[in-house]
Amino acid sequence: MAAINANIVVETTTLTVSPTTNTLGVTVDPINLNVFATGFAPAGGTNTQVQFNNNGALGGVANTSFASGNLTFTNLANLKINGGVNAYYLQTDGAGSLTWAAGGTPTGSGVPSGANTQIQLSDGSGAFDSGAGFTFDNVSNIFTAPGNINSTSGIFNGDGGGLSNIAAANVIGSLGSNIANGTSNVDIATSGGNVKVGIDGTADVVDIGSTATSITGDLTIVTGVITGDGGGLSNIAAANVTGLSLSQIANGTSNVDIATVDGNIDFAVGSANVARMSTTGAAYPGVLAVNGNITAKNDIEVESGAVFVGDGGGISNIASANIVGGIPVAVNVSANAQPNITSVGTLTSLSVSGNTALGPLTSIESATEIFDSSAITIGATDFDVLDGSILFSTSPLTGDVQLNFRGNSTVTLQNTIDVGSSYVATAILTVGATPYEITAITIDSISTPIYWAGGAAPTVSAFTTMSYTFTIFHTSGAVYTVLGTGTGYA
Repeated sequence: MAAINANIVVETTTLTVSPTTNTLGVTVDPINLNVFATGFAPAGGTNTQVQFNNNGALGGVANTSFASGNLTFTNLANLKINGGVNAYYLQTDGAGSLTWAAGGTPTGSGVPSGANTQIQLSDGSGAFDSGAGFTFDNVSNIFTAPGNINSTSGIFNGDGGGLSNIAAANVIGSLGSNIANGTSNVDIATSGGNVKVGIDGTADVVDIGSTATSITGDLTIVTGVITGDGGGLSNIAAANVTGLSLSQIANGTSNVDIATVDGNIDFAVGSANVARMSTTGAAYPGVLAVNGNITAKNDIEVESGAVFVGDGGGISNIASANIVGGIPVAVNVSANAQPNITSVGTLTSLSVSGNTALGPLTSIESATEIFDSSAITIGATDFDVLDGSILFSTSPLTGDVQLNFRGNSTVTLQNTIDVGSSYVATAILTVGATPYEITAITIDSISTPIYWAGGAAPTVSAFTTMSYTFTIFHTSGAVYTVLGTGTGYA
């Protein structure tokens, strides 16, 4: 039936009421008008779209289609189907019936991680992760790994033509001619059955065979020993050799004869038998005998009970000597205490530093003493007793002087003079027109009184040379008693 389009117009009606009585009533009967249309409302959207009530009109559901008995949804932002519980999924029975079924709990976003071609792996929480350099290019079919490939069990099988930089390989099958890295290689499958190693472009540096091993260059043994026939050994820097049958180890004109017939060890340096190590022997008796000079950059130690025997003319810097048979005049014994020099001749140019203890009766034929000629002008002046016991200033004084006695700039007097010892110091000063003098002393910068001879400081006159003598007694700790005298010379 075709649609009916009609306009219905209701004309207005004028009703006039004239009341004739005090009571007026108007009753209007209701008018009911029903209009029926037998046609359909037009469909919304595009062809085949599913329709929905759009505020009383029909509207098409976008991204839906119903055609040929198939209902299709495409690019829907949200599709909700009630029923089931969290993590359930819809399963079919194959006959078109769908039911909710329990499944695992999916996690993660499902979005691949990293850059193009990077291999995906789980990060432990259900999400994807990737690693730089861990890739597979499906165009070139090349797999790349940034670090080591570990095989906890088993071996790699297949063509190893592209393998390189293998840290530790268990390679079976048909290996190529060598394993190479840069200019170095190991030839395993050689025709002779040997294993040959080439290093840094030099072929066959090492050739390992079933009967012999050939090495081009030095052989260094870090630990352990070399065992076997040493017939080809030479230029050994330091050898632990057992079972050696050779008569000597030689280098040029020098040699060490180890397997000598008498059991000794003979050393030759340019000439035969320069030194011999032996427990006995007529030619060179003793444990070590040397025919010539011994020069040592470090100490030569002699075990307890042993002595040096022979001409000691070149001996010097002996730490502790037990010397018998006399010491020649030319010996210069220095550097340390010598408690065991039992017989000496005349020592010349003997230099002793530090404190020297002499016996109670010491005979000195004559002696000289150095003096310090540093100029003294005015004020506090250090008197370094380790530089000498006499301070002689030839420049006229320009003011009064206070002497500070010490060992030197780094050593105190307390650490220089033992308790129970005394020290005599002399200061000779030149006096000009003004009679300046020594007014006070300190020891290690601590003020110390002077007990002057006669009970008073000496009188100083102009244009004289004053000689002050101080005897310092170290009584205990930092406590001293100082006696002073002064004499003027004109």
